[in-house]
Amino acid sequence: MEFLQWWLELHSNARLVIIDTLQKFRRQLSGKGDRYRYAEDYDVISDIKALSDKFNVPILIIHHLKKAMAEDWVNEVSGSTGIAGAADTILILKRARAENGGILHRTGRDVEEKEFAMRLDGFGWVLQGDAELFTMPEWKRQILDYLKEHETVSPMLLSQAVNIPVNTAKSNLFRLAKEGVIKKVGHGTYQLVDK
Repeated sequence: MEFLQWWLELHSNARLVIIDTLQKFRRQLSGKGDRYRYAEDYDVISDIKALSDKFNVPILIIHHLKKAMAEDWVNEVSGSTGIAGAADTILILKRARAENGGILHRTGRDVEEKEFAMRLDGFGWVLQGDAELFTMPEWKRQILDYLKEHETVSPMLLSQAVNIPVNTAKSNLFRLAKEGVIKKVGHGTYQLVDK
């Protein structure tokens, strides 16, 4: 911590500091149990945040996730909840083993909670856009893509446009209307809700 402060004093034009990994900055745990671990984790993140604020430079802390999945992805951060509790913003990148695609989850004090689709290429991770657009089923994407180009759609038009049976098109339109993404505007005719 002292070295980081000294370095920031010498490099006042620094635009980003990356700590890889958090464990190198964590104090030796007291061994007093989980009650104290939260406070110790919170304190180390708070100390790093204080340096970030003092020198007006963002500090990105690399840390690991627990092996166990949690209902709330923030609870997958390894260690106590003090780590996530003290940070301004939490970014968690998750991907299946051997997959080139992943989801970047973001939450924090001053940012909108959002999920982004990411792709790993030869140079690193590349932002693909809103995760919902990249993880939605193909049938849903077909309908939304069609409605971006046309004002309305019917089961017959959708069937012809994407080469699926009319009953499948009818069922898919009904499902999307039930989700509230599209609405029925006439007998068997649908359009996007925000139109």
